[in-house]
Amino acid sequence: MQTQVDRNNEIPQGKIYKKVCNGHLPLAAVQLVYSGKYQHSDSVNLQLKVLSYLLEKNLDTLKAFSGANKASVTLNLTKFPKQSYSINIGFKCLPQQVDEMLAQVHQTIASLQQGIKAEELKQYVTLRKSELKKQTFDYIFWRDYLTLQYVNGDDPYEIVHYPYYFYKANTQTLKQAANEFLTGSNYIQAVLLPARKK
Repeated sequence: MQTQVDRNNEIPQGKIYKKVCNGHLPLAAVQLVYSGKYQHSDSVNLQLKVLSYLLEKNLDTLKAFSGANKASVTLNLTKFPKQSYSINIGFKCLPQQVDEMLAQVHQTIASLQQGIKAEELKQYVTLRKSELKKQTFDYIFWRDYLTLQYVNGDDPYEIVHYPYYFYKANTQTLKQAANEFLTGSNYIQAVLLPARKK
């Protein structure tokens, strides 16, 4: 799972479905986007990060399909000029498997909306603490972190509170986040299929 900051484009609201038959590869490429406005805060950002991590982790089952690749999940958070988020899910598969894989994605989201396992949350916290411990010795990490904090007008000393930051997430708040941020009210489904043979 990746987290990016996107300041350039505003995602249109509503439900959008697009299917194009112009691909150069024998596989279908699928991109799904869940987006909307949100109230930027440490707590909410944490919910979105954990949710995106769990979504990607649980979508590993898609690899069981013949010809399918591992699904990628990218989280984009925008603070200026408007506070908004987008969770992007992408994968490739055989053209005849698109509908079945889409059903698997929606089932995975429905499962997260029913509840998050405490063990999965604990795994995320353990992983992120380990990653942060390594990153604090990396110059590139500090350059990017400080740049983002100052651009967003956030406290550069925020990282000092990270060990306590993780305790703000629990199974109940994550269940609420899944039902709030993955509703599908603002949803884009784009499918690129191989070009039709002439």
